[in-house]
Amino acid sequence: PGCSGIESFKGHMMHTARWDYSYTGGDSSGGMTNLRNKRVAIIGTGATAVQVIPHLGEFAKELYVFQRTPSSVDERGNKATTEEFVANALSKPGWQKERMNNFTIMTQTNIPGTKDLIEDGWTKIFRNLQTEFIERKKELIAAKAGKEQMDLLKEMMMLADMKQMHSVRERAEETVNNKQTAEALKPWYQQFCKRPCFHDEYLTTFNRPNVNLIHDPLGVEKITEKGVVSNGSEYSVDLIIFATGFETGAAIMDCGYPIYGVGGLELKEKWKDGPRTLRSMNTSGFPNLFLQNSPQGTFTVNFVQKLVEESKHAAFMISEMNRKGLARFDVTAEAEDEHCEKVFQKSGRGARFLKKCTPGYYNREGQLSTEKTLSAVYMAPLQFFSLLEQIREDGTCFEGFVVQ
Repeated sequence: PGCSGIESFKGHMMHTARWDYSYTGGDSSGGMTNLRNKRVAIIGTGATAVQVIPHLGEFAKELYVFQRTPSSVDERGNKATTEEFVANALSKPGWQKERMNNFTIMTQTNIPGTKDLIEDGWTKIFRNLQTEFIERKKELIAAKAGKEQMDLLKEMMMLADMKQMHSVRERAEETVNNKQTAEALKPWYQQFCKRPCFHDEYLTTFNRPNVNLIHDPLGVEKITEKGVVSNGSEYSVDLIIFATGFETGAAIMDCGYPIYGVGGLELKEKWKDGPRTLRSMNTSGFPNLFLQNSPQGTFTVNFVQKLVEESKHAAFMISEMNRKGLARFDVTAEAEDEHCEKVFQKSGRGARFLKKCTPGYYNREGQLSTEKTLSAVYMAPLQFFSLLEQIREDGTCFEGFVVQ
């Protein structure tokens, strides 16, 4: 991360994605006993940090949590998987796909009347804040309701959001003993400005005498050879952990190595004015290359579902290449241009809402453009997955490609 003075620190550093168990001890289940005599700083309080901090608080001699913006942390409500639940929900063929699709419907497609099979924190939020209002909006549109009624519906949605976020703030106040700490842990933004978090031990960790919350809306000032400076004070530590997130949503992603196509063209150079793909997974001039998590496809709250569907499609195309004795495929410029134009015209939805939110990766640290862009999604997830399945079934998955 771009912290001033990061190169001067004399202690140990790591990013959460590159966890050093040789230093902390333990494994992914915990047990970090090597931290018993260590002063630890963790920078960041997003979705990763929320999972890490309870373990650090349990084992570190002293833990300093550096927070810019508090996460919305609601109850996870984890419970045991009973034999009855297995028999009722996890036994019939296709149960996993059914539940994945149901979760995506509840959190993204919002089809009124759909039974919630998951009933977790995510689906509760969407039930309360979107599903019933979408149904009501459709009714008002069908009845040709006037502006006054539509504005009233918007106000009702805002009130529902305020009620949800108030319950999250109340949970912090009721759980954390120190009133100043509890106040700093309260999120003051709309629910979908940041990724919602769910954890049953995160807030109680701040009741431990060895855990200190250092809150500064401007973020840490710098790193010194001894530790971290925030709010004008230096905190000396042995270990700094960066829970500072990952690059996501950028038009050009630096994956750490160059990708070259036909004629030595680098992908980063081709995409300098915005990403260009066919259905997000292939790009013209880069034969036999599959991309995952690139723009111009779709997005899923359950990220793994998107990876599974993309991998399934890539595997099918490779198997078809082998079956037909083909060695090379590449997207045509015409097919790519047509897809990019569709993405561009659909872009911009939700940008104005996110622009008003506190800085984070959802809005590119407040720098999100509200103009149309090539770095956008093409379709809703289940619609996109159905499209991929359809072109596999009807034998058109190589339309828009040159194959040899």
